[in-house]
Amino acid sequence: MKRVFLISSLWFKLLASLPLVKDFQKGEEIASLYEKPLAVIHKLDSLTNDKLFVEEVANEFLFVEEDEFDCDIPILILLDKKGNEITRLGYEDASAKEFADRLKNRFGMYQKLCFDFEKEETEKGLENLYQIAVELGSKHYKDKIVEKGCRQTNGIFFLLEKYTWYVNRGEKDSLEAKAIKEMIQARDPLDEKGTKLRLLLLDFQEDKKEEMQNYFNEHAKEHDEMLSRLELIL
Repeated sequence: MKRVFLISSLWFKLLASLPLVKDFQKGEEIASLYEKPLAVIHKLDSLTNDKLFVEEVANEFLFVEEDEFDCDIPILILLDKKGNEITRLGYEDASAKEFADRLKNRFGMYQKLCFDFEKEETEKGLENLYQIAVELGSKHYKDKIVEKGCRQTNGIFFLLEKYTWYVNRGEKDSLEAKAIKEMIQARDPLDEKGTKLRLLLLDFQEDKKEEMQNYFNEHAKEHDEMLSRLELIL
């Protein structure tokens, strides 16, 4: 009880200005206690001292100042209560009000994404949610949507996304990746959706160039724009 009281006292004291702490662990505790998203900021002193910005966000977010970052640009990374990244925002020429609105809009998008994800079952609907997660930069929700899409839909979109995970991790020859690739091919046996080309591009290696060139020669009229890019690669 004493610890909670101390944290509560700190929170109410902070509300007189921007709710900003220097210690990440303490920030997590306070954010969890008050169920606030945690905004980790770097080189944003001009914002944290801006009265208008404080008025716009002080009751909605808790801020932690992080000096040791891998980048030199001003940045804000918004985390949910489990520490998953919601989104990140760079700060350039926007006014304090514009940046505050942008931050609140991004969080609003994330809240709606969380709500819609629980009830969405259609492939098209999940694809739309996936694009929102991509726009936000929320890898956590991108992964959740892909897993649900693979389980509950019969298309190839989410299988291709999952196969891409394995390729990017250098695991395309794993049993799991091979099984997913076979499922993709089985769902588009006549290559009506251009699946063969997509898989070839994902598997692109030196030993695949000849196979990709053969595909280009056979299907140049069908995939003009994509295959023009492929020709440049080859």
